[in-house]
Amino acid sequence: MGAIAFGLLMLAEVTLWVGAFGASMSDYLDELTTPHGLVGLAGQLLFALMPLARRA
Repeated sequence: MGAIAFGLLMLAEVTLWVGAFGASMSDYLDELTTPHGLVGLAGQLLFALMPLARRA
């Protein structure tokens, strides 16, 4: 369940990034390597892990 949520979240983010900002996929991947991008990615991964925490 978490993997599906993560995949949909990333798909929405890439679609918004490319569609609304007119940036390329390469620009998006470059942004993920910045400290700000890594913090955002970490938050999204924590979001994806929520179902595992709920089971415990």
